[in-house]
Amino acid sequence: MAQEIKIKFAFSFAELLAQVLEKQAFLERDQDELTPRGVTPERMDGLGNLLTTFRDITPDAVYLARQTGATLARNEAQTAIGAKLREVAGVAANVLGDGTAAYRSFDYGKVADADAPEFALLAENMADRADEFQAQLTPRGIPASMITDIRSDLVAFDQLIKDARTAIANRDAATEARRIAANALYTDMADLADIAKIYWESRSEAKYNDYIIYHQSTTAQSRNGALKAATTKTRELHSMTADTSIIIKNEGEGTLQAYFSQHVDGGPAPEDGTAIFATIEPHKKVTVLAGTDLGFDPDIDAIHFTLRNVSADKSLIYRARIE
Repeated sequence: MAQEIKIKFAFSFAELLAQVLEKQAFLERDQDELTPRGVTPERMDGLGNLLTTFRDITPDAVYLARQTGATLARNEAQTAIGAKLREVAGVAANVLGDGTAAYRSFDYGKVADADAPEFALLAENMADRADEFQAQLTPRGIPASMITDIRSDLVAFDQLIKDARTAIANRDAATEARRIAANALYTDMADLADIAKIYWESRSEAKYNDYIIYHQSTTAQSRNGALKAATTKTRELHSMTADTSIIIKNEGEGTLQAYFSQHVDGGPAPEDGTAIFATIEPHKKVTVLAGTDLGFDPDIDAIHFTLRNVSADKSLIYRARIE
């Protein structure tokens, strides 16, 4: 059995498009510097082609509208045929007796709760039974022409069942194609962004930050970036409590401090014995609580998440995430 295609990124397709267009612009801006690193015009054309492939796939909203329309048409037809069958069943119960084997052969009791394919089989059976007992039904207002109409309705209903199933299948196929195209686009963008980050890491903090891909979801928050030696940066976090768990990773050579400041500029720098903060050594990852480990306290306005590189001559890259 084929496996479902999983999305490789934690944001919407619209956000993917926005980030690709942004990174594409930065790569074009920096192409002279990055070409020797493999960001060639041919490589940029490849990214553009993947972007075109992704954008050319019809949006899911279109397929959903088609699926909804086909399902509605099928259901409306089933309701209309059901009304005719109800009339046939009512007359048959009166003529044949609702406790007789003859009436039970119509099997009408299952019609109301049947899904579309089962409904089609039950309706066909009722039409056959109506033909069988036509002599008794015609005098009570169920002529042969009515059964003929029901059979014609069932032919059209079979097609509506196919249409609804086809609409679902088409949507599933488009979803798979869209995910494949999106994953390929994301992978290429991420690879090019990594090349650029490596180049700019020791040359320009601002340009390094241009190539960070920010992952967002309804529950997760990520704050990633670079810090030069002896610098401080405040990154605001939302919906925080003292019990919020934060994962912080130091990917550089400098020593990182993390804490919640009362000031938007992150000052003053914490010192042992006078403030609550966490120290993350180079190439280490810690999981800390906002309150007890980092000093988060809304009552004293200690709400500004702050990261500080305490090293005098070494830069670092930080990654902070709330799940």
